[in-house]
Amino acid sequence: MLKDNLKEDTFAEKDLARLGDAIVNLIASAILTLYAGLPRGVKVSNKVLTRVYNNIFKGKAPPNRDKATFIEYCFAYIWLKRDVSIDDMIKNAFHYIKEKMHAKPTEKEEYILVEALTHLLERYLGE
Repeated sequence: MLKDNLKEDTFAEKDLARLGDAIVNLIASAILTLYAGLPRGVKVSNKVLTRVYNNIFKGKAPPNRDKATFIEYCFAYIWLKRDVSIDDMIKNAFHYIKEKMHAKPTEKEEYILVEALTHLLERYLGE
């Protein structure tokens, strides 16, 4: 696999967070595209990422870390270290949201993204 060629000892948390930012935005855009049935491209806000952090870590402050940056780091970690494909993350989150939102079809995008991203981290960080 291509990821086997990466030099892990050179990964800085900030670099992984930058990669995670791109991964989070792709996942969020894909989920909203599938959910709405129309192409969507979004930049996930720090507010949403902070809410995801608070859902996962119950408001504990990460040591010397920005909460949103830490969530982005976690998504890069999942992709690189847990060998979970971005397609699998998108499919998993979309199916979760489709089931969860069945009773709330008009829920706001922000809520959908918080729920979907929280679900993914609970699933893949807990393994």
